[in-house]
Amino acid sequence: MHTESTGIVRDYLKKIKGKFYAGDATEHNYRSALESLVEGLLPGISALNERKRVSVGAPDFCLFRKRQSPDQMELIKRMPVGFIEAKDIEHCQKIIKILVETDRIMNQIG
Repeated sequence: MHTESTGIVRDYLKKIKGKFYAGDATEHNYRSALESLVEGLLPGISALNERKRVSVGAPDFCLFRKRQSPDQMELIKRMPVGFIEAKDIEHCQKIIKILVETDRIMNQIG
C-alpha cells in the first residue's frame, strides 16, 4: 500500500508541477489532478468537483462515500463526508515550498 500511495502522490506532483511551470495555469487547471489524488488515496471516496450551490456555499470539491450497496438510503449515500477548497498555487508560496521538499523526499525514498 505504501508504494501504491507513493506512486499516487508522485503522479499528482508531476501533474501539478507541469501545469505550474507552464506559467499560465489557474486554480481550475489543478483540479483534475487533485480529484485523482483524493480518489486514489481514498478508494471508498468519490470527489465531486463543482457541486451545485447549497445553502452554505459552493465548495470546490465535495467528498462522498461511494455507494456500497443498492439498498442504501439516498440521503446517506449523498451526504458529504468532507469538503476541499482548492487554491491557485501561485498565491500559496508556502505550499510550493512543501511540494518541492516533498518531491525531494519522495525521490530519496525511491
